[in-house]
Amino acid sequence: MAIVNRIALDLAKDFIQVLALDENEQEVFNKKLRSNKVLAKLATLKRTDDCEVAVESCGMSHYWRRECEKLGYKTVALPPRFVKAYLQGEKNDANDARAIAEAAGAQNAHHKQAVYMRAPRHLPRVAVAKREGTIYDVHVRFYL
Repeated sequence: MAIVNRIALDLAKDFIQVLALDENEQEVFNKKLRSNKVLAKLATLKRTDDCEVAVESCGMSHYWRRECEKLGYKTVALPPRFVKAYLQGEKNDANDARAIAEAAGAQNAHHKQAVYMRAPRHLPRVAVAKREGTIYDVHVRFYL
């Protein structure tokens, strides 16, 4: 198996689409795995030292980013509007994973578009603030 340089995860409740790319941006595999099998698969991959895991920003992305960082991966979450620009073909999990991988590989994607990871203790406050509509720039307030 080739050495993996970038991984894209399309998150869902029960199944997660996992796309792995090598250093030449060639697809190593693109599989739908049960969510309880994903971390075991990521732990067994041959990868580069700076291999990154890219996800589309959503409620579950913070959890998956923390778990991937425990395995030694670098992680990045991209906003859905940025990822949508890279979607080709019909919308399905495999194409979504490809779009996430392309968006993560885009030049300057990490500096301009990346979403900050929230600590677990911040998540309940963020949910309440969003529901009440009292916080508009959540990232700035909780990371000062």
